[in-house]
Amino acid sequence: MGRRHTYKSMPKVAAATLTILSGSILAMSAMPALSQSSQPDLSGAWKLCRTGNGQPAIGACTKLLKSGKLKNSQLAEAYNNRGYELSLLGKNRQAIMDFDKAIKLDPAFARAYNNRGNTYVDLKKYARAIEDFDQSIRLKPKDGDGYYNRGLAYVKVAQPERALADFTRAIERNPRFWQAYNNRGLLQTRLKRYEPAIADLKKAIELAPKAPLPHNNMAWALFKSGRAADGLPFANRALALDPKGSHNWNTRGNIYEAMGRKADAIADYRKALALEPDHSDSLKALKRLGAR
Repeated sequence: MGRRHTYKSMPKVAAATLTILSGSILAMSAMPALSQSSQPDLSGAWKLCRTGNGQPAIGACTKLLKSGKLKNSQLAEAYNNRGYELSLLGKNRQAIMDFDKAIKLDPAFARAYNNRGNTYVDLKKYARAIEDFDQSIRLKPKDGDGYYNRGLAYVKVAQPERALADFTRAIERNPRFWQAYNNRGLLQTRLKRYEPAIADLKKAIELAPKAPLPHNNMAWALFKSGRAADGLPFANRALALDPKGSHNWNTRGNIYEAMGRKADAIADYRKALALEPDHSDSLKALKRLGAR
C-alpha cells in the first residue's frame, strides 16, 4: 500500500498526488482558496507555510500561529498546513492534534477532515478515517477526493465493492482523475475482473503517460490474465520511467518466468531484492526457481 493524497490549504492549484505501489492500492487531491493574510509582515511566512516543505514550512506555520494576528479561518489554514507537513514526517499524532484544532476553528473545513482521515489511515485507525471521509463528502459532495480516499480506506478493511463504488464516484466528479482509474483497475485485477481492469489501466495511462504505476499495473493485469507477453512492453516502460521501483522489477520477473525466460526472471527478482531486500514476492520467486 502506498501513500494517499493529502493537501495543504493555499490559493487554488492543481491536485497533489501520491504514490501507488504495484500489487497494492493507495490515495487524495485539491485545495480550497482561503483568504490571504492582510498583514504584510506575514506574507513571507504565508508563502512558506502554503508552498514550502518540511521543517521550514512547519516553522513558518508556527510563526503564523504565534503571531496573534490571524482570524479563525486563517488559524485553521495554518494548523491544517502544519499538520500536513508533520504527517509527511511521520509525526502522525502531532498532525492529528493540528487537524483537530483546524476543525474546531472551522467545522466546515473539508480538507482538514480529509487530511485527518488520511493520517488515521497511516495509524491503522480505519473506522475513524472513514468517519472523517464521510464528513468531508457531506461538506464537499461534488469533490472526488473524499470518495477516492474513502475508497482506499475500504480497501484496507477488505470491502472491495464499496471501494470500487467510491473510485467510480471519484471518476464521475473528476474524469481526469488518473489515480482513481489506476486504483480501480488494480482492485479489479485483484478481483480477477481482468477486462474492466485493463480498460481502467488503459485510461490511466492515457491520462498520465509518464506515470510509471499505471504501466506497471497494466503489465501485472495482463500477466494475471494469462497474457504475459502482452504485458512485457508495459513492464519495460514502467522500468524506463522508474528503474528504482522494486515492484517494477518484480513484475517483469513474473512475466519473464511465465514466458519461460528463467535466467531473465532470476536477474529481475535479484534486482528487486537489491532495491528492497525484504520484497516477499521476489524472495518466494527465487526460492521457487531454486536460485536462492
